[in-house]
Amino acid sequence: MTGGSDISNDNFPKRRMRPALGCFTEVGIWDGPDPEQAFASAYAAINEIEQLMSFHNPDSELSRLNKAGARGTTVSSPTLRVLRLARALTAKSNDRFNCTVGGTLVRAGALPDQDFGDVLRRGDASDILIDGNHVALRRPVLVTLDGIAKGFAVDRAVRALKACGVSSGWVNAGGDLRVFGEHLLTIERRDEHGSPLPWGQLGNAALATSQIGRPDPERFPSMLVGANGPSQHSGSVTILARQAWRADALTKIAASLQGPDLKTEIERLGGVLAADPESGEVW
Repeated sequence: MTGGSDISNDNFPKRRMRPALGCFTEVGIWDGPDPEQAFASAYAAINEIEQLMSFHNPDSELSRLNKAGARGTTVSSPTLRVLRLARALTAKSNDRFNCTVGGTLVRAGALPDQDFGDVLRRGDASDILIDGNHVALRRPVLVTLDGIAKGFAVDRAVRALKACGVSSGWVNAGGDLRVFGEHLLTIERRDEHGSPLPWGQLGNAALATSQIGRPDPERFPSMLVGANGPSQHSGSVTILARQAWRADALTKIAASLQGPDLKTEIERLGGVLAADPESGEVW
């Protein structure tokens, strides 16, 4: 997804784009007393989440938890918050969103092996034990927050912008987008050839899009693994929600569903399935 402002003048909107969260992340504002401070605060919030919850970073809090296993470790408030959200959604979705599939992804080569030893391919919500700010793993599973942390980082960046006095703006992390305030953001999506296509306008909401493909175990191990294994259909899915973490996570659930159950389940979990505005088709 790409975005464009509905207004333009000499001063606002202002925008910055930097590599973060494994993609190019854009921060835009329509107002604010100190734009440069607002941009710096937003990117600091994003970088904090990336450092805390990266599976690839052996020094992140998430890596410490995966290595500690049953002994457990203490974690910061942001990591604790995301672990609680991920655990709750894992349980509520009957493992269609499953944050304990790290073992499967490591075996497939999609995530790095940090000498974890023998681990299960996947677990369930009961494997994450939380006592205050101490977190342990009931069984030898690997937790991955890749399906939710990017959206959470977008939400934290929005909160940072608001704390800097920005009343209207947006954050777009490679398709995980949240818009807040009185202004609408014009949205475009790209087709399979990379050409922009009009989508509409977004205001006071979050939107996330994920590409879904059948797994190619030799070149591209599937990144979407649920209770029944990798997704068996292909295309893309776009979810609307009030917060970016929820929209981000629900795209992973949508990858495992088709037909009438898809719309019903996404709505039950707090999101809205966004259909293609031209064809009316979901995929």
